[in-house]
Amino acid sequence: MGRGHPTAGEGTLALAEGTAAGAAGLPGMAVDIPALVALALRAVNEYATYYGYDVSLASERYVAMTVLAVVTGGDTVAKQAAMTEVAKATVMAAQKKSWDELQRVAVVRLIQKLAEQLGIRLTKAKLAQALPVFGGLVGGGFNAWYVSKVCFAARMVYRERFLRERYGESVVPHYGRARA
Repeated sequence: MGRGHPTAGEGTLALAEGTAAGAAGLPGMAVDIPALVALALRAVNEYATYYGYDVSLASERYVAMTVLAVVTGGDTVAKQAAMTEVAKATVMAAQKKSWDELQRVAVVRLIQKLAEQLGIRLTKAKLAQALPVFGGLVGGGFNAWYVSKVCFAARMVYRERFLRERYGESVVPHYGRARA
């Protein structure tokens, strides 16, 4: 990694990108949301790699999407549902399921659904960015906050998964499970 800790610069990049896109007002959102998702996925993938998981596998991409869903989920019920998906995804990834096997259990549809929900939730959260002057502050602040939440969730999910796979279920007590 070289930087001492995965994702050390993603918050700064998110702040700069969000401020620039937010300053453009509503048209900037068309660029900002995909860029924010890309930065967030990059951060999740760095944590996955840091803990030794192969991000080129479809099952690992699904785990990454579920981490974003946990952070983006609005209420407690939505976050609980997303955490259930994270648990399922990590089990499938640990079992090294092939893409064909994953398709049979409807992972493709789940990824599409997660991506759609993520886009809707991020768009709603960033609507204040449409105001031309205020948009830069909102865009930059939201992006930095969001990426920091994604980094925290990714660190907890991958750390818990690594410990569980290496040392067994008893190492991670129920109250210590990853939460976002």
